[in-house]
Amino acid sequence: MDPRAKLGYAALLGSTFGVIKRHPSVRMSLFVGGTAFGVLTLFWTALTFLLASPPFSYSVTTIGLVGLAGIAGAVAAQRSGRLHDRGFSTPVISAALALTLVCFFLAWIGATSIIVLLAVIILLDIAVRTVSTLTQARVLAVDHGARSRLNTAYVVSNFIGGAAGSTLATALWQLGGWTAIMMGGAVATAIALILWVVPASRRRDNAEHLISAQTTSQETE
Repeated sequence: MDPRAKLGYAALLGSTFGVIKRHPSVRMSLFVGGTAFGVLTLFWTALTFLLASPPFSYSVTTIGLVGLAGIAGAVAAQRSGRLHDRGFSTPVISAALALTLVCFFLAWIGATSIIVLLAVIILLDIAVRTVSTLTQARVLAVDHGARSRLNTAYVVSNFIGGAAGSTLATALWQLGGWTAIMMGGAVATAIALILWVVPASRRRDNAEHLISAQTTSQETE
């Protein structure tokens, strides 16, 4: 489709779904990116509940100051997009999701330590921002003629993930407090990691099989 063509809203929306439907890699990247943003929102929503409760009992202002720790994570992860250009996005996303899992475990066992929680805030922000940056890069690289539509899909998937994370945080907090929150975040992250790693492993195995077959063919010739 000519990116300069003028489309009505309905046609533009339909073409966006069409692009997503044609590319399985886009659907996977949207899911993983949306899930990562969702668990980050889950964590931050629940963190306000935790810090407002004993043993912390922080004021709204103090909780806001704690949130500034996330800036360090944002700065550290801002250059992660270059890893996509170098062909490392798949393993780096896997590592970032694994780090997210570790963060939920650390936050669970260190729920009463502000030092541990500050460390988790920084690491979690690095992990999730890395996933977000790289999944967005992968989505936009699929079809340069549909970048605006793909970016719209990316933003919408993040919005859905964030809304789901915030809603789930309230429900899980009422159900089982901080422990339930950490379990929910860990489960969602684990699902995203598994769904991301398995197809990547299959692609690698297929590539190795193809290389092996080509080598064998050349040797027999």
